[in-house]
Amino acid sequence: MPTLQKTVIACATVVLGLLVPGLGLAAPYTPAQRDVVVETLPAIDPAVSEQVQTLHRRLAAAPQSVALATELARHYVDLSRQTDDPRYNGYAQAALRPWWELFIPRGLGFQAAS
Repeated sequence: MPTLQKTVIACATVVLGLLVPGLGLAAPYTPAQRDVVVETLPAIDPAVSEQVQTLHRRLAAAPQSVALATELARHYVDLSRQTDDPRYNGYAQAALRPWWELFIPRGLGFQAAS
């Protein structure tokens, strides 16, 4: 076996040996008190926030507007891409929820394997 392969295998063995024991010790962090801040999320640009709030108000006034829902969803997708925050993708899907299943043809749904 070439020397490079032996070195790579030895390094991989050491790394795995160091990581594997720690996996059993990992536990979720539960704060002792409810008012402990666990994570602070990045703030978004106030101008973008105002646009989103305006779209929410307009959509609340016209809940059947596909155009407004689509515009709001696009804003959320853009925010998700800019901030690397996947929550905005969920918000985009929620904005389109009333129409989400209308465009899925019957019989093409996913089913769990038996």
